[in-house]
Formats: sequence, structure tokens, C-alpha cells
Amino acid sequence: MREIGFRAFVKSKKKMLPVTDLCFNETEAVGVSGCGNAKCTLCVDWYNFDDVVLMQYT
Repeated sequence: MREIGFRAFVKSKKKMLPVTDLCFNETEAVGVSGCGNAKCTLCVDWYNFDDVVLMQYT
């Protein structure tokens, strides 16, 4: 079975970036790699779901 991946279009930056984390709690946040490297854990920026367009890819 293939791993499901996500990317997010950040509306304020007008950039497509890889998603590193998804949190479904009170804040409902999307963790996006700010540097563009999906494996980088140092550059994670957090956004609300209203601030990004979340897209699934395989």
C-alpha cells in the first residue's frame, strides 16, 4: 500500500509547500515545511486550515 502525502498551498505566501504534520485538536493546525524540504523538521510553520488549501497526492 502506498503512503498518502499532502501538500498545502499557503494563501498568504502564494506558495505550494509539503505538509509535515496534521493536528486535529482544538487548534486544527497544518504543519508546513517552510524551507520546502518535506523531511526537514526544523523549519515547520503552523497554519490554520482556513489559511491553506490542503491537497492529497500519491
